[in-house]
Amino acid sequence: MPDDLLLRGDLMTMAASIFGRGPFLEHRLVELAARLPTRLLTRGFQTKALLKDALRPHVPEEALSRHNVGFRVPVGEWFMKPLRPLVADLLLSPQAVALGYFNARNMKRFVREHIDGVRDRQKQLWALVNFELWCRHAK
Repeated sequence: MPDDLLLRGDLMTMAASIFGRGPFLEHRLVELAARLPTRLLTRGFQTKALLKDALRPHVPEEALSRHNVGFRVPVGEWFMKPLRPLVADLLLSPQAVALGYFNARNMKRFVREHIDGVRDRQKQLWALVNFELWCRHAK
């Protein structure tokens, strides 16, 4: 699946002691769906028309008509609380500064802004933490 969504979903459900099932991964169902003509699967710009029609007697309408909702991983909160030492130790370490890829003053500002709740830097910090870990592993 794109972006390892199946793996991520599995890890997140296991972390929460929940067992998740992927009902649309049953190979016979996938093979059947692949044989269906597109005109049955969509209705104008509405996708999953056939699936929604089949589920309508069993599922509330508000569930069928709502927009998709992704599973949000609270990385920003983790970086502010339990992973705060990890972020600071990795990104502000002499080892990271010595690599010279990033301006140490700006890095310190990014970390401080996020930890203090001044600005949400979770996306940047996530990328930087992963880059730093990759640099250390690649040596």
